[in-house]
Amino acid sequence: MCQIWLYFFTMLQELKKPELIIETGVATGQSSFFILKAMQENNFGKLVSTDIRYDAGEIIPDYLKNRWNFMVLKRDNKKSFKKFINNFDKIDIFFHDSDHSYWWQTLEYNTAFNHIKNGGLLVSDDIDNSYAFLDFVNKNKIDFYSFFNSGSMGGVIIK
Repeated sequence: MCQIWLYFFTMLQELKKPELIIETGVATGQSSFFILKAMQENNFGKLVSTDIRYDAGEIIPDYLKNRWNFMVLKRDNKKSFKKFINNFDKIDIFFHDSDHSYWWQTLEYNTAFNHIKNGGLLVSDDIDNSYAFLDFVNKNKIDFYSFFNSGSMGGVIIK
């Protein structure tokens, strides 16, 4: 996680004011912190995050947790992930930052994309870990943006 994500999510929060952001992969909670901080500053939005660890997000301070819903999913369980995503009809931003294997990235992109509202974003960190992101955009014939992020590549699709 680096400063580009802080800038990216702060800019999005100011320009688009997303009502709902879904984040997969919390780890220590750096990206969650940046998203929640931007939401707090605008007094708008909700972040729903998933991870396979119960103790993920340890750096999130209590004062930011009022806009955060954290859920633990079973490891490598596509049924659990699909059930989770099916709870949401209008996702403004879907942010993939969990398992970067080809199989899991493909599952997340294919499952979440149908739940992202028109004009919403699919954002993915580490798109250079596999060809899943490129295969997804090629298969669906959609444009994307990419950027270099401290040793890895990030990608953004506007639905």
